[in-house]
Amino acid sequence: MKKKIREVIVVEGRYDKNTLSQVVDAVIVETGGFSVFHNKEKIDYLRHLARERGLILMTDPDGAGFVIRNYLKGSIPPEQIKQAYVPDIRGKERVEGITLAQVDEHNKPIPGTEEDYECDTLLLSCGLIPENEISRSMGVELNPVTSGPSVNESLETNIPGVFACGNVLHVHDLVDYVSEEAGVAGKNAAKYIKCGGDHADSGKEIPIVATDGVRYTVPKTLHVANMDDELTVRFRVGGVYKNCYISTYLNDQRIICRKRPVMAPGEMEQVKLQKSVLEAMSDLDHITIKIEEEA
Repeated sequence: MKKKIREVIVVEGRYDKNTLSQVVDAVIVETGGFSVFHNKEKIDYLRHLARERGLILMTDPDGAGFVIRNYLKGSIPPEQIKQAYVPDIRGKERVEGITLAQVDEHNKPIPGTEEDYECDTLLLSCGLIPENEISRSMGVELNPVTSGPSVNESLETNIPGVFACGNVLHVHDLVDYVSEEAGVAGKNAAKYIKCGGDHADSGKEIPIVATDGVRYTVPKTLHVANMDDELTVRFRVGGVYKNCYISTYLNDQRIICRKRPVMAPGEMEQVKLQKSVLEAMSDLDHITIKIEEEA
């Protein structure tokens, strides 16, 4: 017998809806993926359902799902969206059932809201941090935001000759980024060995300042002389931003201003710095990357 749920469940696509409808008796609404960002009628419909019955958000536990979930949480009053807490898991040799409870604005379980469900599996989507045991044991400087190493444009840590990339450095959305960073770190490690570790011509170290909505950057510093013709700087934002701009400044001069319809912590952002532009500014002291509401 299907479990009857009064609240409206929101999922991303048709496959999610079909699968969920086999185990629960509830109204299930699809967002249509990112199309919900431009569908005012769908948002108005979800707001109406939220007022009347409340919503349960069940988007996918990936970068895209995180963006959609945060977009909806920013469009609908938080008291109309239910979040779940698991105070009890039953079973010895394997899971036999769980208890779910609603949480308040402080994420504390609300007494009297407990509901029991029979199940044989419980899947948890949790945040990740880089694998940093080796880095820490070597004395590598760690970024307090990412919990991974702080690196320069060559993906070199504070210890000369030690390079970091991939999920050791920071958690990625796409394996493509992991592979790309591995290539950069490997090339620069080979260059380091070939040159005997000589950094005499590296020049001034320029800090990249993350502020106004940007939580961190990778790399954290750079030497213009050691850059390739183009350097990719990746970062994550600290909240959900709609119709805002990613701005990059050399000292106080803005050189990049790119509008993004939606930005959220679950999706990696990036800017590309051109070596020729940085070389042209002889008094370059720092680079700033921030989120701005106006161009």
